[in-house]
Amino acid sequence: MYMSTASPIDQVGAFTAFGGDLTHVIVGNMISDDYFENINTKNIDVFRQICREHKQDLDNLAKTYENFDIVVDRPKILYNKPSLETHGNTTIVNPVPPKNPHDHVLCIDNVFVNTFSYIEKFSEQKSIEHVTDRLNPTIDYKPVPIPNDWDDDFYNQMNEQDWPGNIDILCDGAQFYPCGKHILYTKRYSNSQKGIDFVKQSFKNVDVEFIELQLPIKNHLDGQFRILRPGHVLSVWPKEVLVQQIPQFASWNITVDDSWKIAKQKRKDQKFISDWMDTDIESSSLNIGFVHVNEDTVIISDEHPILCKSLENAKVNWVISPIRHKMFWNSSISCATATLHREDTNHDYLN
Repeated sequence: MYMSTASPIDQVGAFTAFGGDLTHVIVGNMISDDYFENINTKNIDVFRQICREHKQDLDNLAKTYENFDIVVDRPKILYNKPSLETHGNTTIVNPVPPKNPHDHVLCIDNVFVNTFSYIEKFSEQKSIEHVTDRLNPTIDYKPVPIPNDWDDDFYNQMNEQDWPGNIDILCDGAQFYPCGKHILYTKRYSNSQKGIDFVKQSFKNVDVEFIELQLPIKNHLDGQFRILRPGHVLSVWPKEVLVQQIPQFASWNITVDDSWKIAKQKRKDQKFISDWMDTDIESSSLNIGFVHVNEDTVIISDEHPILCKSLENAKVNWVISPIRHKMFWNSSISCATATLHREDTNHDYLN
């Protein structure tokens, strides 16, 4: 269902996450029920249900994009059973399923950067080889080299404040947010300086300026703030935090949704896997993880009041593609969607 097209890919890139028509995406994938057939442990039925329903939701998301005449590719499930896999000097227990291609795909102006951020995700690049093999030679394909000599001792002794150090080229596609002639990005807590330099070098021939955002803004930017359309922003942080780092936002309409604070506390209280079946927990950091299919329409996972009011104020319509277990996976529509191509322009939205 929703199989990848075999057609050559002649163009990739998006200057924004909000302008123009979305034309080509990669939608995440999830292991099937067969993965668990020989596992008989406590609560396995709950985990099996969560995985089964998440696969259903991702398949439905792929169909939703197709309904907008958007070409959809899917990552391949490389490991259909629990396994020990080896990359270089490291053994990985049960590699992560390719559910969030947004984390490792960054395409701008016919440059395709396939990022890498941690050894447990070593198979993400391979999961979309059937996509990258179809790239026209005119496309500048830049896969981050995955180290064969992963230094577990170095990474295991690090604290969060120092993560991820700078011995490897580590970068996370979701920590870069294209905004026309500017690319906003965060260094903490997945990008090494070598990784940031790799991304900047990859886009050296693109007319863009990189702007580094500082704490408290961190990690994946699609969970920090989103431009609904130029002049309208939905943020998990107070307006003064955004304006301090992006002064051009001072004249924009910024709506704040800090429900992530409540969700963070509820997550701490969840002690059993069955607790994750509760679907009434809302988190703004996941609610704002929507995707524009064009400048007037977004796909959202549910109708959160602040989100919908913000969209109405910005005169943006929405369609719903549910993600029932987004809190369990800490994953949203935008996490599950890698943009390969969008028909937008390199406009200066910040000046």
